[in-house]
Amino acid sequence: ASRRKWMHAQVTSNIAGKGIYKLLRKPPVVPEVKAKCNDGWITSNTDEVLETAHSDWGEFFLRYSDASQLPDFSDFAAQYDPEIQTLRRTMQLRTISAFDLVNQCNRRSGETAAGLDQWKTVEVKFWPKASWERVATLLNVIESGADWPRPVTTAYMALIPKAEKAATSFLQYRALTVFNILYVLWSGFR
Repeated sequence: ASRRKWMHAQVTSNIAGKGIYKLLRKPPVVPEVKAKCNDGWITSNTDEVLETAHSDWGEFFLRYSDASQLPDFSDFAAQYDPEIQTLRRTMQLRTISAFDLVNQCNRRSGETAAGLDQWKTVEVKFWPKASWERVATLLNVIESGADWPRPVTTAYMALIPKAEKAATSFLQYRALTVFNILYVLWSGFR
């Protein structure tokens, strides 16, 4: 009887909108991605889909994958430096406070999906003030020149079809990127 009560509590709990038991019991759904190969056939074979993605998006995402073709900054600077210098302005950023981050978090919808770190906005809103102060300190140190922590620099990209009909080319997908909640709050504030 106590196990049945526990299962009922898990199934009906409102934590993140779903019960833990439901999440563990239900197998994850792996979306099937289909792509049109160069020969015109549509495939869902993983290797062929990956090959199609490389051929469709390779020129954008793999432009400098060959070390012999790395861009030379001096060429870029020679071409664009005059324009950059005319637009350059010194900018003083005020330090980020815990209050700023709480306000930014409160502006976000509570219905947003979890970030890559699995924190949802609705959960982050309940962080104690001391946590917000430490996050603000971390972001100020990063803005002063420190590196971002490695987990915050990782993002997940999901491909969403641009049209209602099934996408057959990777160029018909919109890339939706999911970031860590700290990066989302920082970028929204700045």
